[in-house]
Amino acid sequence: MFDIKKYLDSLGVPFCLAHGSLLGIYRDGDLLPGDSDIDVMLPWSVDRMWLADSLTRLGCTINISPQEVRRESGKWVIGVLLPPHDLAVEISFLKPENGKVWFGFMRGNHVIKIPLSPFGFTSVNYHGIPFPIPHPCDRHLSEIYGENWRVRTRNRNFFIINPNVVDEGHIRISYTFNHILGGLLEGDYKKAQGYTEQLLSVYDDPLLLQLREYFAAVPNITLFDPLPWQSKRIDYRDVIGIDCD
Repeated sequence: MFDIKKYLDSLGVPFCLAHGSLLGIYRDGDLLPGDSDIDVMLPWSVDRMWLADSLTRLGCTINISPQEVRRESGKWVIGVLLPPHDLAVEISFLKPENGKVWFGFMRGNHVIKIPLSPFGFTSVNYHGIPFPIPHPCDRHLSEIYGENWRVRTRNRNFFIINPNVVDEGHIRISYTFNHILGGLLEGDYKKAQGYTEQLLSVYDDPLLLQLREYFAAVPNITLFDPLPWQSKRIDYRDVIGIDCD
């Protein structure tokens, strides 16, 4: 956190803490245990190629190619590895559109994104250093994590379960199935079961019910609790093209 602040400040680039980093610092006063990267948000107007080139000159590594930085996917997210230990920072770019500000990521030709209310900025001290954060932060976190964001919970990926996600390409469905399959192949059944419950809360698919029964019979794992099903779940037949008749 201190290093990415140092780099962005030296370049004169405005930023604020985002996502898991923001949640941990604002709610708990520290980074979330096990969080694998630092999340920051930048304005949409920042030139991506200039930023990538500038961070590279400062010794950072951009984890996508210059061609990808120039494409639409690079407009939404750029990953950066900081020297000397290649610590990861995910830089999201906020797009103002239709009275909202949007963040998201792209897979193939589709963007999965979440709308947020426009916000101002304040700061929070972390080990005596002020870091910019959205204001009002309570509203901002509620729009991402839900009204119970103050309660520590696990097995919550907001790109899967946020009810306001715009996902015309059904990216979150394939994304989550990939995590389920990865957990099964790695023998990490708890991970696979957790993602199954998250997807089941938004996606009506009999395969997920079969997976739920399978995980319930696996010995020696502590299961994640089922999530409440959303009132308008996606029907699997609308995704894979099966005629409902």
